[in-house]
Amino acid sequence: MAQNQCIFEYSNFGNGYLRIYFLKDNKTTENEIFIDLQDYPIKNGVVAKLEPLVERIKQELKELNVKNLQSPLLLLRCAEIHKNSLFLPIKSSFQANSLYKKEMKLKNNKDLFVPISNSYKSELGYMFNTYYIPKLIIESFNNIEKMLNTEFVGVQPLGMFLAEKLNYKGTYVYFYIKEKVCTMIMVSDKDLITSYDFEFETERDILSKFLLVASKHEFEVDKKQISYYDINSDESINVDLGIKRIDEK
Repeated sequence: MAQNQCIFEYSNFGNGYLRIYFLKDNKTTENEIFIDLQDYPIKNGVVAKLEPLVERIKQELKELNVKNLQSPLLLLRCAEIHKNSLFLPIKSSFQANSLYKKEMKLKNNKDLFVPISNSYKSELGYMFNTYYIPKLIIESFNNIEKMLNTEFVGVQPLGMFLAEKLNYKGTYVYFYIKEKVCTMIMVSDKDLITSYDFEFETERDILSKFLLVASKHEFEVDKKQISYYDINSDESINVDLGIKRIDEK
C-alpha cells in the first residue's frame, strides 16, 4: 500500500490500547491496527514487556502489506500526563514569552518529564499551557521505534493534535471518545484553550467535566461563550450540553 501519514495513538487508561492508523491526504483513515492491551500488562504507565507487543505490531503490519513505517507521529492520552497553566497579564508577546521561559527554568524537572506547551492571546494577556509527559513513556516508545526500525517524527498529547486537525471556526468544545476514555478539548479561533483526558462511566460524567471546564473558560479567563460542540465516539453518546452540535448550526 502507499505510505500515508502514520499515527501511533497510545492510551494507558484502564486496560489501555495502541491504535496505529494511516491518514490519507492527512485527513481520512485508510488502514488501522487496534491492539487492546489487556494481554500486555501495563506498569508505571508503559507496557511492561515490549517484545510480544512489537511482534504483534509487525504481524499486523505484514497483513496490511506495510513494509516500513515512515516517520510515525506518537499521540498520547495517558493518566500520568499533567498540565500546568500560567496566565500573564501582559500585552507584549515578547515579554510574555521571556517571562514564561524564566518560569520554565525554575520548574526544571527534565529528568522526569518532557514539557510540551502551547500558548494563546486573550483580551487580558497571554495564557501558556504546559503538558508534562513522563520520560518513562517516551523512552518506552523510543525502544519500540528501534525494534520497528523507524523513528517517531514527534510526540504530542492527543488533544493538541486534534486541535490542529479540526477546521471548525469560533469557540467550541470537541469530544473524542474511545474505550471509555474521553479527550475533551476547547478551541477558540483555532487556538487550543485546554485539553483533558479522563475515564468516564456515564454521560453525566462527561457533562460534569464539561460544565466545570466551561465555567472556567467562559467566566474566569477568556470570557468567550462556547458556541457549539462535536463528538467522535466509538459508542452512542447523548449529552445535553445546552449548546448546538456542529451539524445543527
